[in-house]
Amino acid sequence: ASMPVYTSDFRLEPFVVALDPQETLRPDPGEVAQVLAVDVDAVLRSAAVEGLPVSHEGQRWLMPVFRADGWVVFGATALTLWELVGVAAEATGRALPPLEPSDLTWEALVEHKAGAAEAQRDR
Repeated sequence: ASMPVYTSDFRLEPFVVALDPQETLRPDPGEVAQVLAVDVDAVLRSAAVEGLPVSHEGQRWLMPVFRADGWVVFGATALTLWELVGVAAEATGRALPPLEPSDLTWEALVEHKAGAAEAQRDR
């Protein structure tokens, strides 16, 4: 489903496609710096999924995070992926793994993201 990205005032419009494992992705380098693979089936088989503790307006909850190729996927992208995992769970009759608190913090992730963006610009 379409998802608002509150930090940028944009909307995320996800698309899902079936891709032959032998096929090579060729993203537009002007739009995509790197493709990260997350195995949805492996997520469904896991005992739990890492959850980033967040709070807003007095409410606290866990936001899913995913580790892929040395990166941490979080925020709107992780929420969209979590929605896909939920759809896959329902379609296959499996339970959605619970979220368990991560040792990561929002501040550390945002700081790392800023550093990674800087490094990408300097290439």
